Amino acid sequence: MRIFIAYSYQERDRWIEDLIFPLITSFDSTPVHGKDIQGARLSDEVKDRISRCQALLAFVTRRGNDSVDGRYFTHRWVTDELAFASQLGKAVVEVREAGVDPQDGIAGDRVRIKFEGTDRLEVLLQLTGTLARWHRQMRRVHLIPQKSIVRDGQLMEVGAEWLRGQMNRPGFRCQYQILDGDYESSPVDAEVRSIEGRLYLSAGHLSSGSRLRLHITTSEGVFVSGFENVDDVNLPIALAPSEDRFADPRPRGLETVLRGE
Repeated sequence: MRIFIAYSYQERDRWIEDLIFPLITSFDSTPVHGKDIQGARLSDEVKDRISRCQALLAFVTRRGNDSVDGRYFTHRWVTDELAFASQLGKAVVEVREAGVDPQDGIAGDRVRIKFEGTDRLEVLLQLTGTLARWHRQMRRVHLIPQKSIVRDGQLMEVGAEWLRGQMNRPGFRCQYQILDGDYESSPVDAEVRSIEGRLYLSAGHLSSGSRLRLHITTSEGVFVSGFENVDDVNLPIALAPSEDRFADPRPRGLETVLRGE
């Protein structure tokens, strides 16, 4: 699991690297940050890194020692990264230092962990529970695309090979939606990976009994699956196209039929 850490790089926040990074690594997850490209502006590179992560931890800490009416300002790029991840539908937790301006409009009703001064034990305990929950809700889904090609009356199945080729072309996009009871999520971007000859994607926010639907955009059209149960982490999902038939760009006389079974 890749987790983006939004935090300030001042010396007083060095504890985040010393304590939080090892905690994330202990869960066999990868901490990601933008320290090597730091700046006040939310750059395209930072956006890309956040987009490729499954979750974000934002440490909203005091910027300097001066307060206004007992409230402290925080770091703009941290709140920008928090807001961007929230807009993408990522799993987000805000860790807020006491006295920092709440700025409720930034993250709405997202989960918050509060701490004061150097008392960080409660932060570690709550983040440990959060990381454990995130990992329970994460699934690695085995994707089995089915693309049937009719050639000279013979049916050929080339799903995985075809999709691997599509993954390298401009415009390729994979998203998933979650159905949990009556709740249906907005589409969330996911990265498809080829591992030992099979195609997988990682999906989060999944509780037992919830269902997953995929949207895959390729140069040949948009493919949408039905909602499938995800209690089996290696669940194969057959994709069905938004249309029954697409033109085959290959030599005349060849017909391509795209369908899921």
